[in-house]
Order: sequence, then C-alpha cells, then structure tokens
Amino acid sequence: ELLPGSGPTDADTLFDELGFQGFLQRCVHRKLQPIAARFTPEELLALGRLSFSEQFRSLDIPGPEAKGTAGRQAYRSSMAQEREFLHPSVFGEQGRDGFLQHRVHRMLQAQARS
Repeated sequence: ELLPGSGPTDADTLFDELGFQGFLQRCVHRKLQPIAARFTPEELLALGRLSFSEQFRSLDIPGPEAKGTAGRQAYRSSMAQEREFLHPSVFGEQGRDGFLQHRVHRMLQAQARS
C-alpha cells in the first residue's frame, strides 16, 4: 500500500498495477478526484505520492481540515466552483447562480446555496 513518503518506485509500481483510474481512486482524496481525472499520468502520479493534506495544498485548495468558519466557507466555495467548472451544462449558459436566481424561489435560495 502506498504511504506518504514511499519511494517513487512504489508509486510507479502501484500506478502500473492499478492503472490510471484505479490509482486515482486509491491514492487521491475523493474530493479532488474530479479535478485529478483531467491530469496527465505524470501529474496524477506526482499528486498521488502526496498525503491527502498535501494534495489540497499543492492544488491551492483549502482542505476539509480548514479551521474556523472562514476556512470552511473557502473550502465549500472552491468545491462549488470546481463542480460548476466540471459540469457547466447542468445549469446551462446562466451558470449556477443564474439558475438559482431564475429557477429557485427566493425564500429557498439561501438554503440551496449551502
């Protein structure tokens, strides 16, 4: 099993055994998998060698361990932006905020944003 600090040979072998998708699922934090799925094999291998905490820092994304309300809000915001980037067709040309404004009752918009 790949552990943080394992030698590059271990990660290379594991990557070869599991393939791109298997390595992605096993060695990349689940919340970063949609982002990492777009990586080249070399980039994925480099990311998978890092600990989960280091993976978030290397991508400049606040991790789930972000402290305090501001940290949690930054984390949620970054993940919401990534979801919208990955699936823009879900909300059409207007984007997530436009969809909420035009299709969700104003009394429910705050709840739908969280």
